[in-house]
Amino acid sequence: MEELGYSIYIDWINDRQMSRNQVSKETANTLRKRMRQCGSLLYAVSASSINSKWMPWELGYFDEIKNKVEILPITDTAQATDTYQGQDK
Repeated sequence: MEELGYSIYIDWINDRQMSRNQVSKETANTLRKRMRQCGSLLYAVSASSINSKWMPWELGYFDEIKNKVEILPITDTAQATDTYQGQDK
């Protein structure tokens, strides 16, 4: 993505001081600030995405403020299908 000229924010790289395991007001405020600075949100969905405490909230917040969310399913090629079902079945 960076080779295509996009700047990327990844919480565990850019904000290492944040605890990914603790839900706090400070973490939410940092994520809100970062999302307001972004032009779009790309959600890379993997097998472990369902365990995320933050992504449902981040998707909803970003969709509300920017209405520019893309979902990229990442699957094991042995399990890949032609359609992405998502979590809302």
